[in-house]
Amino acid sequence: MKYQALKWILFGMALLLLAGCGTSPPTEFITLSAKPETPCAYHGLPVIVGRVRLPPQLDRLWLTRDETSDRIEVSNDTRWAAPLASLVRATLAMDLARALPPSTVIVPGEPKPRGPCWILTVVFTRFRITATDTVRLTARWSLVRRKSARNYRQHVTVKIGSRSAPAAASAVSSALKMMAAHIARTIAH
Repeated sequence: MKYQALKWILFGMALLLLAGCGTSPPTEFITLSAKPETPCAYHGLPVIVGRVRLPPQLDRLWLTRDETSDRIEVSNDTRWAAPLASLVRATLAMDLARALPPSTVIVPGEPKPRGPCWILTVVFTRFRITATDTVRLTARWSLVRRKSARNYRQHVTVKIGSRSAPAAASAVSSALKMMAAHIARTIAH
């Protein structure tokens, strides 16, 4: 009887060992990229790209997609190359730098210039990669200087070419470019 129980225990352990030998797909890392833009005319104060905030449920390393209005899917094998808020801030800053004349935009990591400047802050109230292959961004952004503030709201929608993670990242990059172009045009007027 003890021999039979020991045999089943060893058989169970062998099964667990074999189950642990399975392989999982490799992790895919994706990032955002700034897109080329023709600069608009602007002769005002320098613009510092300040804080960028995302909805907390989406500001994570793993790619998320909205499945329904109350459910998100978190990818098991695709992650952002850096925290998403950092990628969004850097990409938006580079897109804005390309949309305004040289030396107008102070991107993250550059020293703050002496003298007055605008500080751009962006709060995304919606940052969705949907199950229907669409990127939807809604943001409140502000230009602040001393006690003066100019507040705006913007909505951008971009269709994703396919369900792949690189296509989703490219669509987010395109949406950020559209947002930066709108910000540049607003600043220039």
